[in-house]
Amino acid sequence: MSAGRWWSGMAERVVWTGNLMEGLKRFDMQMHAKLEAIAHYVASDMEAYAKQHAPWKDQTANARNGLKGEPIIVPGKTYGATLAHGVPYGIWLEVRWAGRYAIIEPTIRQESLKIAGLLRRLF
Repeated sequence: MSAGRWWSGMAERVVWTGNLMEGLKRFDMQMHAKLEAIAHYVASDMEAYAKQHAPWKDQTANARNGLKGEPIIVPGKTYGATLAHGVPYGIWLEVRWAGRYAIIEPTIRQESLKIAGLLRRLF
């Protein structure tokens, strides 16, 4: 092999047919739309799971009804979801009595495999 053109005989240029940049932009927009949809789904799903499986016995139903899943979306940058209590004493349900009445962390743990599966199928 000579020190010169080791790729001798190969094409010296690549010619694209179609609009690659337009296709990549469209793919990018579709991906962000799907990630946003997943964030909304996950927030809603976590809220429903937490309300259904909260381990405490309702006295006023305020704690259960106050559980709220919210999507976190910074378009093009961040997609996620939060789950939080809507009552001031929600923190005590999570940490008091060694977490006996906790629902936030158990919900996230339960739902994380489903979320991972959704993202795995997406990518």
